[in-house]
Amino acid sequence: MQVFNADGSFVYGIHGSTSDGSDLQSPWGVAFDPSGNLHVANHGSGCVKIFTAEGKYVTQYGSDTLRTPAGIAIDEEGYSFVAEYYYVDKGSSRNGMLKILQPHHQYCYVLFVLC
Repeated sequence: MQVFNADGSFVYGIHGSTSDGSDLQSPWGVAFDPSGNLHVANHGSGCVKIFTAEGKYVTQYGSDTLRTPAGIAIDEEGYSFVAEYYYVDKGSSRNGMLKILQPHHQYCYVLFVLC
């Protein structure tokens, strides 16, 4: 994955296997929090990884509850909204689960429909 400034200039890249846990396996969604940190919905490893604006790995969250994160959004208060893929309700492949993560990564759940 590569990150660029608004003017198109390269900022940093994240790739390959690492020993610090920063490796990405099928990153599907990205969002920036109010502090400028990059949150990556890491579909392949079932978690969200956080990187600083400079690309330094900070931490991850959701590995105990997320299975296949597919998208992420973060509001102005720092709440993360993580959409998961492959969650099925009543046999419809269009339904999914939206997990609302508070700034300290506590959970509550809301159903939504993928369009």
